[in-house]
Amino acid sequence: MNDAFFSRLNLLDGFEFENLISRLLKEMGLGVTQTRKTGDGGVDIIAQSKEPITGGVYVIQCKRQKSKVSEPTLRDLYGTVFHNNASKGILITTSSFTSQARAFASGKPLELIDQERLRELLIRYRLHDSSDSEANVYVLPAPPQPFWLNLLEIISKIEDMLEMDSVSTFRGGRQCSLKGLIGLIDETLRCVGNAGIEIAKICIDVSDRFKTISVGEVRVRKEAVGEHFSQIIRSHNKIRKANVNDSYLTLKQTGMNMVNSFLRQLMDFLRLNASFLDYDGKEFSGTVEITGSFVPNIDKETKALQKETKRATRHEIRTKNKGRIKNKYKDASYVILGWISLFVIYILS
Repeated sequence: MNDAFFSRLNLLDGFEFENLISRLLKEMGLGVTQTRKTGDGGVDIIAQSKEPITGGVYVIQCKRQKSKVSEPTLRDLYGTVFHNNASKGILITTSSFTSQARAFASGKPLELIDQERLRELLIRYRLHDSSDSEANVYVLPAPPQPFWLNLLEIISKIEDMLEMDSVSTFRGGRQCSLKGLIGLIDETLRCVGNAGIEIAKICIDVSDRFKTISVGEVRVRKEAVGEHFSQIIRSHNKIRKANVNDSYLTLKQTGMNMVNSFLRQLMDFLRLNASFLDYDGKEFSGTVEITGSFVPNIDKETKALQKETKRATRHEIRTKNKGRIKNKYKDASYVILGWISLFVIYILS
């Protein structure tokens, strides 16, 4: 038994272990679909072979555990096979099976793959370090894999935000003056900019050290990225919800355009980092290197915002001046009416 291998394998969470098994199945020539993390009905992976005679659909459960897999687990898998009209059920574990479990599986469309068979398959399909003649070091999903998968989720959320801004109006529910809007735009740009830069720094650090960074360090950095992105969402929503009069809607939209331009460039940078994963986001490739830093270019949007801010400010000043002149005429009319009233009273008396 390769204790070093299984100690490394046990560092993976359940979903990461499923990713490794998915990669193995693909190397074996099977079509693979991973089910969702929750509510999968006892199925972790659905594999399909289109080979004549031996082809079919297989439901697969992945058990990363130290204790032996017992008979009840096999009974559940057996029921799942019939429920999904599958050709066979396969249970893959880093442990082994009880004698009762093996007895139950005998003669049924169930295949059991224990730790030794798993090790053999990983060696056969070259999922190990080729520089190690004894194949003691395995190329498992790298510790940063959950970090890069999280980047794909953030990219999807940014795309949703940009899509919402492109198809919906910019009116909101929170009343905001011109001064308040300008301050809100400035606050949003600062928050989004600072949070985005911090996310980029973390990405560069993880990518630079993807071969040596520990699982614990990855977890901390993943949480930090999540916190920074939450700040971006909160700031973005604040400016979206700001309600301004029609004269300042263009200024609000220009401010949001600047924020969204930054987010698009951040999204492109995150995609570059996520390219450490293969196209389906589940396999580690290790062929891409990220260099340099994240330097967004928002010069065009900055000039547009400055121009629109000046226009809105001039409009505000003109509106206030008109209001003052109107009030002066109103005050004068009251004085004149007062004098006329006194004059009429004097004449009548």
